[in-house]
Amino acid sequence: MKIVDFPDFLRQHWETIRQKLLDGSYAPSPVRRVEIPKADGTKRPLRAERSETGGVDANPTSSANPDGSGSSHPTSDRPNPDTDL
Repeated sequence: MKIVDFPDFLRQHWETIRQKLLDGSYAPSPVRRVEIPKADGTKRPLRAERSETGGVDANPTSSANPDGSGSSHPTSDRPNPDTDL
């Protein structure tokens, strides 16, 4: 399904999806796996950037400080040039 088709799909199927969400029987379809070719001829899986809360981060740079230096969260595993000397 293309993203432009999603709003119409959701309007058409929302009540069924809502009921399944409420009764705990909703099971989304698996996400399509995509592999990225590497320079050496092998492939690696495409993975979404994870945010500090464990969810997919829509903006991978969103955890950087306003000045662009490292992580804004003290327990982040991302390098911080101010603390990781």
